[in-house]
Amino acid sequence: MRITGWKVSFFLIALVGCHNSAPEAAVLAPIGVQFARGTYDEGNETLYLLLADPLTTSVLRDVTWAGRYRIAPKGAPLFCPSTPAQGLQGYQLSLTLDTSRGDSAVASVRRFCSKFNRVISTGERILLVRRGGKWKIEKVLDGWEVTLG
Repeated sequence: MRITGWKVSFFLIALVGCHNSAPEAAVLAPIGVQFARGTYDEGNETLYLLLADPLTTSVLRDVTWAGRYRIAPKGAPLFCPSTPAQGLQGYQLSLTLDTSRGDSAVASVRRFCSKFNRVISTGERILLVRRGGKWKIEKVLDGWEVTLG
């Protein structure tokens, strides 16, 4: 059977288009569980989330159903929960898998919000380990808070 150039091109486009982030989402799943427990924020007020990308949406899809979190309307400014501001309080949220090797991985949780006309970026790098075939949070490696602009 002869494979022509257009068949190879079609196959490569299909392969790239079908990229599955399921393995990454499985590694990051414990972060979604931890987030749903509310341990990243004090208080019980409703927080709004703007999920930054498809991977974050996949990992945190259950968090938005928990009642504490709501999806922010597109384009709505999100004020930091510690800021006494009128408007929606919450974060633009992004989860990334930075490195993965064998039974350990490092992930980043990034949150962005507005505070006094500035963007605040906060986050943590988290070590995850796989034990018994299940990914778990081992520890927070470091964290940051940066004022942008």
